[in-house]
Amino acid sequence: MYQQRNGQPPWRVGTCALAVLFALVVVERPDSQNAPAAPSGLTDLFGPGGALQDTNGDDVTDFVAARILVAPQASASDVAAAANIAARFGFETMAMNLPITRRGEGATADRLAVLVGRQQPDVSRLVTSGAVTLTGLAADEGMVAFVPAADSGMGSDAIVVAGADDAGTLAAATALAARAPYLWALDGATFEQLEQDLRAFLEKAGAAPGSVTVTTASVAQDVQEWRTVTVRAGFGATDRANAARTALERLAQAHSAGREGETLSYPGVATLQGRLAAGSSAPGRVAIGRVGPRAAAPAPRRAGGGGNRSVDLSNLYATGGLLGDSQNDLIPERTDTVIIPAGGGEA
Repeated sequence: MYQQRNGQPPWRVGTCALAVLFALVVVERPDSQNAPAAPSGLTDLFGPGGALQDTNGDDVTDFVAARILVAPQASASDVAAAANIAARFGFETMAMNLPITRRGEGATADRLAVLVGRQQPDVSRLVTSGAVTLTGLAADEGMVAFVPAADSGMGSDAIVVAGADDAGTLAAATALAARAPYLWALDGATFEQLEQDLRAFLEKAGAAPGSVTVTTASVAQDVQEWRTVTVRAGFGATDRANAARTALERLAQAHSAGREGETLSYPGVATLQGRLAAGSSAPGRVAIGRVGPRAAAPAPRRAGGGGNRSVDLSNLYATGGLLGDSQNDLIPERTDTVIIPAGGGEA
């Protein structure tokens, strides 16, 4: 997995590079039989039934109904960002059709479109149309945004991964590949839990929403947390949306005073942003800060993640070589390999 030398490689993506390489031998399946189900924002991106499919009913994911698109002249950093996401898809499935990444633009009606980099043509188009906003990002910050098919203009839902600059795009892709669907800590709350918590809070306030969806998450390079997570709540009536806004504004004030930290406050999310919509009216926004500091330390390397000094050509792809077996069950489940390309990064 590519990242800068001063970053910390998350355990979940560490085993994926070889998985992507092994997928080169997969036999192509007809795409027409694998149209993705509509995902629910960012929550279901790496869950079964959306982009990850089981085509033969054996409860094992064996097809990735997604396409990763980068700009025709994508930078090395954007290509690395796309590779990180492809590696995560490779981790989640036993098989995938290659190539999963391509340069340029185009409709992907039969697949989820993952658009990487601010220079990618479809990303530029979505920014111009207002479907995606990058203006709030500072240097080295990036975001992951869900765009429904109705707004993407591609015939399919889309995931935009882009930043204020290349470093921001790479940070967003790394966080998506390594952390989603978690609210950063891999043993903590998830996007789905956040949706459930918000729904429960609004129902208790007498403003039950019709839908609750995590749509956007942003990060900053080398900062171990989600900078913002945006949740869209849809309402059938304006008065109910207004009641929800009042309840969330009261909670935001309580959080600012250090109170009610048990409600909609997560160690891995600096700011929760509620986006409240009712019919065709412009959505209202409420920003709710976290109570207390973020998690004190980044996630450690996986168990057994030390170097291996006994590698030679005879055991290169065995558990004594590039692969590791933390469980001592003769099944490799990790790699401590670092690929160093030209330019001084790590892959």
